[in-house]
Amino acid sequence: AIEFGKTFRERSKEYAQRDQQAKNLGFDSSEKAEKYAKLDQVLKEQGLAPDDVISQYSSQKNDMKPDFPTSTVRNPELRKERVLEQVSNAPEKAYEEHEQRKRDTKAEIDPRTSLIEWYTNESGEMICQICKEEMPFKKVDDEYYFVAVEALTIRFKDDDLPENHFPKEYEAQYLALCPTCAARYNYFVREVGEGRKIMEKLRNQLIDSDDLIIPVRLGELETDIRFVEIHLHDLKAVLHYYENPQDSGETTD
Repeated sequence: AIEFGKTFRERSKEYAQRDQQAKNLGFDSSEKAEKYAKLDQVLKEQGLAPDDVISQYSSQKNDMKPDFPTSTVRNPELRKERVLEQVSNAPEKAYEEHEQRKRDTKAEIDPRTSLIEWYTNESGEMICQICKEEMPFKKVDDEYYFVAVEALTIRFKDDDLPENHFPKEYEAQYLALCPTCAARYNYFVREVGEGRKIMEKLRNQLIDSDDLIIPVRLGELETDIRFVEIHLHDLKAVLHYYENPQDSGETTD
């Protein structure tokens, strides 16, 4: 029994030494080092060099989605006050009768400039808020082609105009989407019967959630809309204004 204990201790000591040597080489344990040694042997049998495998998988990693941009709110309360003031002074939406309904006040704001600033990452790539991919191409002016889509399109009341959920024109009410995601969003939100439920759920999530990722279902696609902090902050302030017009000294009736 004594000799057995001695053998066990010697083996434990040997194992600890091997384990430490493996860790010195950057492995978690001696077992993992043995697995990589076996992998090296398999690569040699297949006529492959480790450098070739590393190069292959490194290139695949480079094909992954680009980094999502960040834009923080330095002073949330001050910015909220500013947004409330701006929304209060924003022009009311006005319509004129044409052969096709046209919103004449939309030209008074420029959501595209803010969206370009918010959703362009440090590498200069503009990212779609739904698919999180780089916008598909650039225009002749070297700016990305994208679609600015109003996030909420109905008011959840018995209104004839689907745009009436946002009674005023304001930049933060828009999303930066690639053409494919914009088409999907517009179709499932504006053209099919489930759009009202989708918008009601999305509106509640925008009001209640502090997460920058808001889940949404568009047809069979379970996806989400990702925001930078400054955009979500401003949009929540806009929704707060519509829910609490007394905070700005006026009503939206």
